[in-house]
Amino acid sequence: MNMKSCPKCTREFIDQFNFCPIDGEKLSAQKYEAESEEKNSRREIDTEEYDF
Repeated sequence: MNMKSCPKCTREFIDQFNFCPIDGEKLSAQKYEAESEEKNSRREIDTEEYDF
């Protein structure tokens, strides 16, 4: 699976995104690896940082 990452916030997004929904930076294409999935599944997100 191909993913894209934001050079500013370093978050990863599915390939369909072209710009980071967090900070608006243009995303860079990268090859998705199983190790990245495990790492991201353990990442906690502070929901107070975002308006839902």
